[in-house]
Amino acid sequence: MHEEQEVQITSDQLQSMKMCKIFKDHQKDINAIDFSKDGQYLVSCDDQALNVYDVHQGKKMRTLYNKVKEIDLVKFTHHNSCVLCVTKKEPYDIYYWSLHDNQILKKFTGHTNIIHWLDLSPVSDDFLSCSMDGTLRLWNLASEYQTCDGLLDLSAKKTFCVAAFDPSGYVFAVVFLEQYYCISNNWLYLYDFKKYHSGSFQSKKINISQVKCIKFSNNNKYILCSTGDGTILILDAYTLDTICELSDFSNQGSMIEAGFTPDCNYVISGSETGTIHIWSFPLGTQIARLEGHQKRCKVVKFCPTHFLMASGCRNLVLWIPDQFSNDNMNNNNSRRSLMSI
Repeated sequence: MHEEQEVQITSDQLQSMKMCKIFKDHQKDINAIDFSKDGQYLVSCDDQALNVYDVHQGKKMRTLYNKVKEIDLVKFTHHNSCVLCVTKKEPYDIYYWSLHDNQILKKFTGHTNIIHWLDLSPVSDDFLSCSMDGTLRLWNLASEYQTCDGLLDLSAKKTFCVAAFDPSGYVFAVVFLEQYYCISNNWLYLYDFKKYHSGSFQSKKINISQVKCIKFSNNNKYILCSTGDGTILILDAYTLDTICELSDFSNQGSMIEAGFTPDCNYVISGSETGTIHIWSFPLGTQIARLEGHQKRCKVVKFCPTHFLMASGCRNLVLWIPDQFSNDNMNNNNSRRSLMSI
């Protein structure tokens, strides 16, 4: 039985975050992590293996291998027993993978180059992918076909794009670097998911370098755009105006994933040096730098339901506020307090 405490996310709590569990299960660097929608499970991925953890109990549940192809971009579907992930080598497929019985339920095919981005609709079985082949493809888990349901072809622009669904699932945003002669500009486009073929309904040029990560906040008020040179831009999701620009962290071209805390008041990001950075906004003040990773920390995510953060280099680390660290997550036989948010 778990005893739950309701807590608010505050700057003081975030500044006090401590490592409460370190998992050393991966043989290669972790390239993706994701929490299940109910916040109970966490999946981490390196090139060859998926590890599944029960974060309420603080223990690993199972390891699944794919020794045929290297894998990346693991994400839970709306069921905590299934994930999506992509293959890193040709043929470039998207796997719909059952964690329960270690079966590939479906392979979605069509991309002809590396798939570098994946996002799932928050309200349906629709998902999207972006590839170095210059296309954004729309899919559905329940489709009887293995091919995409829709496609945006950006190949003529010879560009790198990323995209994300908003919390309603009715809109998705696409951002890409458009090069015209010697001038490069990032453009952000908003599409109606049901009418994407009619073109975008809103767009704006954003003056930062190539965007490698895009997220909507849970309250649908903000869009986060993270670049490969250590800049994060927070935009108003309705006007696309810039709210604040976050920097002062190390990233030299990597796709380092940034994101919001569930209350939408803070932004978190890993870095090349392994430091985890936390900012408040709209002021964009850096309120915490968490040390502990010895290598590049590419992935960091907050649990959607509890005051718990996960991050990864080669090791997977779970973080909780210092005042709760004595609940002894390392002792699996003891009852542990869970901090609901």
